[in-house]
Amino acid sequence: MSSMYLRLEIRRALRDPKFLALGVAAPVGFYLLFSSIFGGQHRPGQLDAETEIMVAMAAFGAMWAVLSSTGPRIAEERQNGWATQLSAMPIRSSSVLVAKLVSAVLVALP
Repeated sequence: MSSMYLRLEIRRALRDPKFLALGVAAPVGFYLLFSSIFGGQHRPGQLDAETEIMVAMAAFGAMWAVLSSTGPRIAEERQNGWATQLSAMPIRSSSVLVAKLVSAVLVALP
């Protein structure tokens, strides 16, 4: 049951344009923008600017994906009544939360 719910969560994440834009497209766009602005700078003894920007945008994308997949979606599911439906199904609440987190990480991985 939880593998089916995981597939459902991954499909939901891929169908949400707001989630994809802020979790995947924004970090890539910010990386391209900031690396073109600050790309030629190199400080002795430190990483290149492109590497620092890439790490920062990867962290931003991962944090956004995990934070936006849990709290706001759970609140929306409670408002729509989906949480009540889930509580009536034979699935544990911990596996629902794990499925949400795994789907967020899988979508944000690229």
